[in-house]
Amino acid sequence: RRIVVVAAVCFVAVALVACDRPRFHALDGSAVDLGALDERWLLINYWALWCEPCRVEVPELNAIAERHSARLQVVGINFDAAPPAALADQAQALGIRYPVWREDPQAWLGYPPPKGLPATYLVSPDRSQVYPMIGLQTTESIERRMRKVGLLGGEPSADD
Repeated sequence: RRIVVVAAVCFVAVALVACDRPRFHALDGSAVDLGALDERWLLINYWALWCEPCRVEVPELNAIAERHSARLQVVGINFDAAPPAALADQAQALGIRYPVWREDPQAWLGYPPPKGLPATYLVSPDRSQVYPMIGLQTTESIERRMRKVGLLGGEPSADD
């Protein structure tokens, strides 16, 4: 009987922890495994098809996603909240190779919604620190911010 009680308590505890997390979905509708991101930084980029600087940023973000995948997850969020079918087409048209989420995580992460584009946010693994990067970002500017917060080795440059 004691084993049943312990098992029931464990089940409820796991269920409560799971309920604490919001649900996000990838372009294909599959649920995003937030647990897999617990040890990684997030780089959340807001984009739109009509945003010319966003188009310039995509190759830079693709490079960051590939270069730093062990410690950083790049995520794209459509600024216009396009419906799923249009969202997939738009992401493909821009050449986005990193994950795009259907839902905006800004309320969960506690930062204000971006007022304009481009807007990128570097979020610590424990989700307690959010570093906004407003305006067009390059691989160099993103890596400079990553160094500044201790995500990359090396000293910050004088212009940090």
